[in-house]
Amino acid sequence: MSSNIVMKDKSTFLEYTIGSIISPFQIVINKSVDYIGSKWETYFFSKHIYKKYIENKNKIFSLKKENYLLHSKVESLKSQLKTDKIISNQFRVVTQTKVVSINNNFLHSSIMIDTGSNSKIKKNMVVINEDLELVGNITDVITPLTAKVRLITSKTGGVGAYILNEEMEGFLTGNNSDVCSFKYIIESKQVNLGDIILTSGTGGIFPENIKIGKVIKSEKEYLLQTIDIAPFFLKKPINKLIVIEKIK
Repeated sequence: MSSNIVMKDKSTFLEYTIGSIISPFQIVINKSVDYIGSKWETYFFSKHIYKKYIENKNKIFSLKKENYLLHSKVESLKSQLKTDKIISNQFRVVTQTKVVSINNNFLHSSIMIDTGSNSKIKKNMVVINEDLELVGNITDVITPLTAKVRLITSKTGGVGAYILNEEMEGFLTGNNSDVCSFKYIIESKQVNLGDIILTSGTGGIFPENIKIGKVIKSEKEYLLQTIDIAPFFLKKPINKLIVIEKIK
């Protein structure tokens, strides 16, 4: 019986010894397995999140693009409505057009546009830009596809005009430069820098209340004033224009 007891104790001691040796390795293995499993879960979770991020990013880009296109359409409609409101009573839109060439010898004299008799373009039709600012008028229909536009900055021709705030009417002429002259305003009238000049409709060619430019210089002389005007259309690209005509 004693022998059996001793052997039992030895067996227990051996198992304890082996268990003590193996336990650290088991702990390390278990922790390694747990760590690797955790990392795999994190990897797959991160991969899923990244995929969702890319999808959402693409959706946001698509929405921004769609918003931009809608905004452009709204602005185009607003511009068209504004054009119709100004000219619907007296004038109508004939066509939109583009500039073909500019007179290099006289940059502020005339331009050629890519519409002519095929688009029912006629002499004296008025040309404005997309912001409804006066550019000039048709002087010659050259071909079925081209026409000549005399700019308001040209020395030839002129435009009946008035100062918006004071409602003083005069006559605007070009100087073949980037500055026009506003004439026949009496010396006693107050003219301020920045005053807006619009068409008066005098002469029957140009519609009323089309923006021309603003006052950049005003000097009082004997009886009359010398007034310089900076045309609005020169500050913007003139590649896209609108041709309008008077409703009879």
